[in-house]
Amino acid sequence: MQAEQIRGRLTFVGDDTAIQLKLLDHRTLSELDCSDVARHFLALPKDDRLLRFMRRMEVHDLRQYALQLMSKAHAVGLAVYEGRTLAVAELYVSPGSPTAELAISVDVAARRRGIGRALVSRLIDVARRSSATDVRATTLLENTPARRLLMKCGFSLRCAGEECEARLVL
Repeated sequence: MQAEQIRGRLTFVGDDTAIQLKLLDHRTLSELDCSDVARHFLALPKDDRLLRFMRRMEVHDLRQYALQLMSKAHAVGLAVYEGRTLAVAELYVSPGSPTAELAISVDVAARRRGIGRALVSRLIDVARRSSATDVRATTLLENTPARRLLMKCGFSLRCAGEECEARLVL
């Protein structure tokens, strides 16, 4: 799949598809369509939701979580195809803290196309600009797709028990 810059948005073109990557930072998060994000989370199989959130999330919880992104996230990256959100990546930077937190979910059908890696790379750039010294992500040991993605993006992993802590020094 080939990436092209089109009017400030990265578009993946290939196999007759065009997937737009959108990056909303703390200044533009008001443009976030929370219902599209909630639909993305709801479309994930229940087991994938458990892996993403590390706990069971009911419909109401997912809608509430999507709404909170506008006020709590520092930046949100979205992959959108024909109006449908295929991936959501979030970056949380606390004022005064050198560590940024990262979370990501990618629709099962959209995995292994470079979408997650592109979103994570963009959020790493945002973290660098925010003066964070490292980015962390926590995942369950059984979440092989997330661990694989984080390692491809340069994170080191330390696993203990059922959880893995991923860390990227900036």
